[in-house]
Amino acid sequence: MSSTEQIWKGRLHMTLAMIFVATIGVFVKESGQSAMNIIFARCLIGSFVLGILYLFRRTPQINTGLTKKNLTFILLGGFLLVSNWIMLFQSYRYTSIGMSSVVYETSALFYLLMNVIFLKFKASKMSIVGVFVSLFGVFVLSNPLTFSDQGIQVFWGIGLALAAAICYGSSSFLVKMIEGVPQRLIILIQLMSALPLFACLVNWKALPGGALEWFYLLVMGVVHTAFVYILIYSAVKKLPASQMAALHYLYPAVAVLADYLIYGTPLTARTGVGFAMILSGILFTQMDIKFIHNTQSRVKSLSVGFRMCLRQSLKVFDHDKT
Repeated sequence: MSSTEQIWKGRLHMTLAMIFVATIGVFVKESGQSAMNIIFARCLIGSFVLGILYLFRRTPQINTGLTKKNLTFILLGGFLLVSNWIMLFQSYRYTSIGMSSVVYETSALFYLLMNVIFLKFKASKMSIVGVFVSLFGVFVLSNPLTFSDQGIQVFWGIGLALAAAICYGSSSFLVKMIEGVPQRLIILIQLMSALPLFACLVNWKALPGGALEWFYLLVMGVVHTAFVYILIYSAVKKLPASQMAALHYLYPAVAVLADYLIYGTPLTARTGVGFAMILSGILFTQMDIKFIHNTQSRVKSLSVGFRMCLRQSLKVFDHDKT
């Protein structure tokens, strides 16, 4: 497969992953379960699904690629991954799904920064500007100067979502550092390593009593865990860091839409400004001076071509009149 095909495949995988994962907040709230119960269910169900997929893969895996370095990155990434889940799910209890999701979107910027710092990824000036614009957008969203009880509660939710973003960005970066290990095996090891810990933290007496609540947990385990992370880990290997950041734009868009349509969460002017700043910052990371110059030259060429066609048409028209 050519590099162009790899990039387009990575874009498709990341797009689908963001659309699906942006709806997880709805399932978290509707399940009525604690963060620990949800994470345990995701690890258990996700491990079962991934184990089946790995055992019945099309081509046998002779060499798993589990070197000491890779295994260290996998386990550390798994710890950061589940830590990110805990903090993100807790943030839903203090603020709306849409606000948590947009703040959580800064994970793409942290991922980009790590690529710049550790892998010497060449980020444009526009990318650096985008980082600061998005982080200031988080400040606008959190509105830390508000001292009412409701304001403090929202601030805690945003702080948890931001901490989750840092953990998720770090986990994704570690996955990119892993070489020669199938994506299914990476996430399978990460989920299985977290099972013993969360099995001790589960509130067994508070498990769902109805079929609908179990359905929400099942969807989070199969779709939001196994399916989504196969897609994300595949995209991490195929896409440049800047394109990964850009495709995260879909996450808050779908999340805010779901929050508004299902729960009727109002959108204020302040949250609108914060959302716009964060999303604009993410878009800035994809724009550099070369891109702008190329766009300007294309527009200029199209303009010149249009004027030439117009002149030729007028000449033909004048010739017909004579």
